Amino acid sequence: MLYPSVVVLLPRGGVLPQAISPGFRKLLGEPAFCQVATLMPDGSPQITQVWVETDGEHVAINIIGGSQKDKNIRRDPRVAVNVVDPANAWRIATVRAESWKSPPKAP
Repeated sequence: MLYPSVVVLLPRGGVLPQAISPGFRKLLGEPAFCQVATLMPDGSPQITQVWVETDGEHVAINIIGGSQKDKNIRRDPRVAVNVVDPANAWRIATVRAESWKSPPKAP
């Protein structure tokens, strides 16, 4: 992981409704652009470009503790994530889910 604080996306109930498709898994393994949308306290969306990766089962985004998106996710775990191939903007994957914050990894 690039940062010690990682948010993993899970839909309500904590179980992915379907496995990550092979095409989405491949895109997550490439240097793709990723944007995460969270909700501000007033309900308006906040969108930020982030690092993204996968363990093959979960989508993980890197969050810096104390950032606006960290505060938003702690208050309301609903997020949307867009992953876009920089070489082909029509190759895109979108996930809407609830998130949970993993504990920091030991160095």
